[in-house]
Amino acid sequence: MKATNAETNQATTTTSDSAGLFKLPLLSVGSYRVEITKAGFRKASLAGIGVTPGVDTGLENIKLEVGSISETVEVTTATPLIETTQSQITNTFDTSDVASIPGLQENEGLDLLAVLLPGVSASRDANRANTNGTGFVVNGLRGRSNDQEIDGQYNNDNSVTGPAIFVGNSEFVNQYQITTNNFGAEYGRNAGSVVNITTKSGSNTWHGSVYGTESNSKLTALTNQQKNTVWGKASQSHRTSTTNLPGQPSVARGSRTRSSFRRVRRRDFLPKRSARKWQPDA
Repeated sequence: MKATNAETNQATTTTSDSAGLFKLPLLSVGSYRVEITKAGFRKASLAGIGVTPGVDTGLENIKLEVGSISETVEVTTATPLIETTQSQITNTFDTSDVASIPGLQENEGLDLLAVLLPGVSASRDANRANTNGTGFVVNGLRGRSNDQEIDGQYNNDNSVTGPAIFVGNSEFVNQYQITTNNFGAEYGRNAGSVVNITTKSGSNTWHGSVYGTESNSKLTALTNQQKNTVWGKASQSHRTSTTNLPGQPSVARGSRTRSSFRRVRRRDFLPKRSARKWQPDA
């Protein structure tokens, strides 16, 4: 059995047991081509097998046809309607979701994705924890019951809970995954949900993106306090952001890297307010 990553061409091999069962653990996130070979049978090939963190991807039953090993049979499988390999409830947002949902490209926080799911609601000011965009509660449990991870590694603030490191650059994210119920045995510590942000990696080709954002107070609605003339004229602000996100292969060590650079300029214009002399009541 051999699984080859479509972007990096990294191959992982294993052998099946006497019952024909096999497992390929610790694969990187991505799309794979799986090839199954055995002497006296035609090679079976499956393309477009997606691998996501925290999900056991099953290939169902694959039958090998008698023939020469040099002959290849392309096998197509459809996504099963029912998950048969595990009972946990997991939702995954890929790069297309992150790029298309409003607010994420403007660096407003990735946890805005969580409140789009059933059983998840915003906790607003009752969260009392760090938030990456918004506080949220899952299945009625406190916002402090959520577990935060980056690439499967611990990312919880030990003092007030919530994320310790905030991933705000959406271009740096490969997948945003949240498990809301029936956690697997590898999870612990928290009872609310498990949020895992998977970062992008490099590939065999040079690639990258450059983009900019602008936030101008003249295009933003005023708050009730800013509308109140007692406080004087509302302050004005202007913020521009330029991000460079290159990804490149490393031939010497056979690895792939990806880096991010962001330049932010912010200017605040405070209004001039006339001083008022206090006078005692007559």
